[in-house]
Amino acid sequence: MASNDSDTSKGSDAPTTPTRASTYRALLPYRTAAVVRGECYAARLASSSPYRTYAQKVEDYNSTISEQTPWGVFKPAEFLDDNGRENVPDMPLHRNRDGKIKTSVIEGFAMYATSLQLLDVLFWMEGSDKDQVLVHERQPGWIGTNPPLEELSDVGQAIKTFLNLGLASQRLSSTAKPSLDRDVAFQLVDELVAIGQGKEALNVVRNMAHVALCISIMAKGFMQVPENFKESVLASNDAASIQNLEHLIQKCSVRKLRQTLQLAVGISPLLAIVPIQLAQMLLCPEELLLNSKRFGNNKPPVLQGLERDIWTAIFGIVERKHTAVGAFRSLQETWASTAWDDALGVHDRHFFCRGDRIQYSRNMSIYAALVEYPHPTQWPIPPAAKRHMKRSGEADTDTNTNIDEVADAASNGNKTDQKSDASLASEKRQSQRRQNRTASGQPSEPEDKSAPIKPKPGARRRKNRKPKGPTSAPAVTSDQDWDNEVICLDDSQLKDWGKRQKIDQGIRVKMEEIAGDENWETHSKPRLSLTVDTPRYSDSQAEEFTIWDGEGNSHKYQPFIHARSDYDAWVKILRRLENGYMDFGQPGTLRPPFLDTPQTSLIYCCSENDFNNLSTSQVQEILRTRNVVITNCDDARVSFDLDGLETLGNVNLLVDIQDQSIEVLNGNFQDRVRIGTLVDMHALSLADNSDQKPINAIYWPQPHAPILPSGYATDVQALRRTRGDSGCATSFVTEHIRFALGATRGAHHYAHIDSRGEGTFVFVACGKKLWVVASPLDADFLSSTHAWTGELDVTDLDCTKWKLEGVLLRTGDRLLMMSGTPHAVLTTENAICHGGHFLAMSTIARTVWGFCHTFFEGHVITNIDHPTIQVRMNTLAGFLHKHIVLGDVSKSDKGHIPDIGTVEGISDLLAFACGIEIQHAVCFDAYRPVLTGPFASVLAVHGYSPEEALQLFDASATSHDLRIQNAYSRGRMHEVISAVFSKVVITDGSGNPQDPWSWLFTPMLAWLIHALKDYYNRSYGRTENNSSSNHGTSEDEEREVDVACGQFFRQLEWASMHSHEVKTEVDRLEAEKVLVDNLQYQLPKFNVCLREGSGEIDFLTSHWDLFEMGLRPGDTRYFSAYSQLVTPVEPRNKRERSESVELSSVHRNSEFKRLKLQV
Repeated sequence: MASNDSDTSKGSDAPTTPTRASTYRALLPYRTAAVVRGECYAARLASSSPYRTYAQKVEDYNSTISEQTPWGVFKPAEFLDDNGRENVPDMPLHRNRDGKIKTSVIEGFAMYATSLQLLDVLFWMEGSDKDQVLVHERQPGWIGTNPPLEELSDVGQAIKTFLNLGLASQRLSSTAKPSLDRDVAFQLVDELVAIGQGKEALNVVRNMAHVALCISIMAKGFMQVPENFKESVLASNDAASIQNLEHLIQKCSVRKLRQTLQLAVGISPLLAIVPIQLAQMLLCPEELLLNSKRFGNNKPPVLQGLERDIWTAIFGIVERKHTAVGAFRSLQETWASTAWDDALGVHDRHFFCRGDRIQYSRNMSIYAALVEYPHPTQWPIPPAAKRHMKRSGEADTDTNTNIDEVADAASNGNKTDQKSDASLASEKRQSQRRQNRTASGQPSEPEDKSAPIKPKPGARRRKNRKPKGPTSAPAVTSDQDWDNEVICLDDSQLKDWGKRQKIDQGIRVKMEEIAGDENWETHSKPRLSLTVDTPRYSDSQAEEFTIWDGEGNSHKYQPFIHARSDYDAWVKILRRLENGYMDFGQPGTLRPPFLDTPQTSLIYCCSENDFNNLSTSQVQEILRTRNVVITNCDDARVSFDLDGLETLGNVNLLVDIQDQSIEVLNGNFQDRVRIGTLVDMHALSLADNSDQKPINAIYWPQPHAPILPSGYATDVQALRRTRGDSGCATSFVTEHIRFALGATRGAHHYAHIDSRGEGTFVFVACGKKLWVVASPLDADFLSSTHAWTGELDVTDLDCTKWKLEGVLLRTGDRLLMMSGTPHAVLTTENAICHGGHFLAMSTIARTVWGFCHTFFEGHVITNIDHPTIQVRMNTLAGFLHKHIVLGDVSKSDKGHIPDIGTVEGISDLLAFACGIEIQHAVCFDAYRPVLTGPFASVLAVHGYSPEEALQLFDASATSHDLRIQNAYSRGRMHEVISAVFSKVVITDGSGNPQDPWSWLFTPMLAWLIHALKDYYNRSYGRTENNSSSNHGTSEDEEREVDVACGQFFRQLEWASMHSHEVKTEVDRLEAEKVLVDNLQYQLPKFNVCLREGSGEIDFLTSHWDLFEMGLRPGDTRYFSAYSQLVTPVEPRNKRERSESVELSSVHRNSEFKRLKLQV
């Protein structure tokens, strides 16, 4: 750093320059007050300082913010210049679809913050007074993924690693002869280790050099490293230097180069000594700005000393006092003599430790600051800054500091829920809130978290047992501009802004009218009683059963059940389990099959270590026929107390809870549903034995749970590989596929399959559960259209048709359950579980059958409905297309992609392709009219009722983005099947080649469509024609949606238009009245052989062609209507206008009459 010459002007002697008030500038964390005092920046530096030009540039930027280059389409002054405003910013920050601030805007903020904080470092190194700064307190945790920050979780260890790297590099540079006293092998091992550490040492040198490079470029008078610095900044006639520069730019983008400096000045220069290349990562700039505020400027003195040492070394590089390697050596020498274990206290060592894992939220504000009060009187705090400032220890304030949240509150009459950052919550505030709730006797308002109950066949129920979820799966597509690609968006044709505003105003008015007409229903349920009203029937019995865990330990179990009907049902199940135990070579010991004959069992048990050693292909193959129990996993465990129950959710939130001490009358399990809280559940678990009772809370969505790759979740692998591709999702709706469960002992659930036939994983965080899985003795029964529509008693599965096996899941055990597996569960010890759903390619056929079953009989055979499976099915389609057709292959794909060289692989692929074709037809949203959104509003403006629009335009509640995805997926799977069939030769049992399209796929899809018609008649027809039947559904039994016959058959008709051949085959099956009772088409016996030289695919189609290929008649109706009504083209003259109106009227009347007659 340049020396501080005697003629340097400082403090009160420095000339001042008028600086416009800026909330954002005032609330950044600084080391000194020089940046915000309004003094001449350049004059505060030594006259010989090489950074005066840079300081003047920053000052000029501040004084002329209104004239600066826009950030995208936004002027920086909108965000940085208060200009007398009381609210800054006074409009919501524009965001991408993922909720993050627009890239152009956030990079502008990052440039400005980095330039000011670098200037602050310069002043600090020059010795400016830093006592009177606005103190930003360290906040718990930090946001996002940042490997270098993880390395700083223990500063002492980071320094030790840094010093060891220096020793390793010294050993590498040594030319001494090897010792003759040591084994040469050990000497080589030492050298190889030193080489690895030497590479890491070079990473540190690179980090310091990259930071210094940024500073050296900006010192020439730039706010940041410019995009074209190669031409405008580092012009040189030296060919070798130019070549090195081009090599650097190729290896490290300008954005990544800027990021190294942002990390150093915004968080800490200690990141530079971490042996990870900072310039090889691309971190989220918004998260870096938020983390800068979280770390604040109140660092321990010892850390500030370390940072000063690093800055001295880096500025020494810029000022040519030493090279980057010399800076590395200098820092090594400076720190080598210090005993860092003694010099660093506990707080010093772990200052950068993550602690709480903070999830990013769009409600987080880059303006907000947690500051220490009282703040310095000389610190310029504009009026607009006050609402962004929080007192130290009051991060749980109810004040809204995010402009987006303020705007939302204003638009909703200030009735939005104001969310606070729980990680900074004051214990005093939380305690007071709990006391207030207790004192008033008013717990939190109930939320619709239904815990549905499984009825017996023929049960009469007043209301649907499933909670009403979102009406449409919100498929989040990529940020690609659909305007240029899809016919449904034609905004480019409406260039008159006034007309655009007029249409928008009409949409808003109509949406308000629609919202005002809604009739809201409220249902009250009794409060959960904390006393036992029913004697526990199991106390009068003395039966004891033996159950087994996954490690081969036996457990004696006496049922803990109140209702006699439940006791009798579970005793039957337990007896059937014991009857299935056999003597496997151990005389006198009867054990379940999964312990001794796992190949023929329904359950495969293994340790976590053994499971982790399995390849993805092996995991998928096991899941094809068996459920997996992984014992004694390392996942986080909890206790059955309030802290443990809080992992489910808000312990004071009123939710539906099943009180299973209540006797069921007339088969109506809904009578057991009560309103209660997890606090109630905890209180009952602590009660005396006589006052304990089984209660079940089974619906706790976990929106912030991680979605991690694994050998069983093909859908997660597909998302990782296709995220951002055209027509593909960028994320899954986590709350629909991640859940938590809480139950006290005795709580149970009878046989059911999980939502839409998905696979399920469950981790037992505490307690024990007996998990009973069932498999039909007839393998085809799972796909039968009368499996769930006949005389099926879910409390007592027919032993002549079903095989049962049960395993006791203990704390630390994880279960992976096959798609569509019927299962019953009994909690034997108070339990908390976390789990989720997944799609596995090896069980994809079972998933297709499952979502067909739950569409027709879900009101009986499943508990919670999650409508987002279409998004994940579409993601799988994009994944298969990317791997098989585009040849974009990753090592991690292996096992998730069907092996097309096998019969199983071809069968799985065909089943999935058929599922893609009919998935829209077996989704309830396809039969709900569209009631919200722009399309609904415009339809109302044009005089179409929702029902008419559904008939005429197929305008259903299916989201717009999901329709686009569905069309893409059909087109993609057609190309996938074409590619596969071009790579293989299919032969029959006699070895004769067959055309796979006409011999396999066409009859398989046609059969499935025909079977769905039969399924509808079996499921819905018995209500219409046999309402008096004892085992039919009653009029009181409410389905998810009452699907009209005409609407359903119309969807199947459109699906049959996949090709002329499929349509012909469907018509043949219909004409010949072929009776079908199974969704699965019995493929003929065939063999598969890979063609030679079949790697090339020469029929790749464009994205638009794929989309058009997947369109069906209903899609064409919808997209055409959307284009004409939502984004219309104005007629150019009166004649066109009159013709347009006339044609529209004729089309509407004739089409509506035709459809009414058809239906």
